[in-house]
Amino acid sequence: RYLAMTDLVAYALASFAVAIPMALAGTGVWALAWSALAQHVVTMLLLGRREVPFRGLRFDFDRVSDLLAFGIPLTGAKIANFVALQADNVIVGKFLGVAALGAYSRAYAVNTLPASLLAQAVDRALFPVMSGAQADRGALERALLRGLVALLAIFPPLSAYCFVYAETIIDLLLGPQWGQAVLPFQILSLVMYFSVAYRLPDIALQAVGRTELLMRLQAVYALLVVAAALVGVHYGLAGVALGVG
Repeated sequence: RYLAMTDLVAYALASFAVAIPMALAGTGVWALAWSALAQHVVTMLLLGRREVPFRGLRFDFDRVSDLLAFGIPLTGAKIANFVALQADNVIVGKFLGVAALGAYSRAYAVNTLPASLLAQAVDRALFPVMSGAQADRGALERALLRGLVALLAIFPPLSAYCFVYAETIIDLLLGPQWGQAVLPFQILSLVMYFSVAYRLPDIALQAVGRTELLMRLQAVYALLVVAAALVGVHYGLAGVALGVG
């Protein structure tokens, strides 16, 4: 809970004290860079106030096999997720060129910034809860449902705001020269909720130790993203954004 609150406080301070004033001052993409740096600094300062007792170092050979059985599929899932998140960029760069890739990647980065920052807090808050409830299927399902409902209170209104004011947001954060990024940003903003919500079942699978199932699902997700991007690229940036979204 303390880690989740730390992430939320750091994100709020970085956004309202750094990102928004710098964007209004016309610094463009540097507002995002300095905001991310400020968030890490605030997180470090807040965590530094907590004293964690040192319990010593030891290596438990009996648990190595269990850790490998959990960790290897989890690593595979992370790799598949990385492919899914980067495949569209590779395809856009290869078929549409560097200029189109710049516009698409900036639109994607601005769109996913609030989702990715909040997702870190969600991960840290829900994983311990779901791990503690792994023996109680009903409690685990209730925790998952509460998380999905809580996200509904945040992201649909945020998505609507980003869709309506996409041109203003891109102009403030990136500058008027990035007008090509407006349409992909609008399309991606429509699925902002799902870009965070899908992480909750991932956390639940990790909490119950089903990392092998998580790896298979992430592999399917990566294949679908690649296929959708390859089809959508024939229709330009909007087609890729629509396919990937």
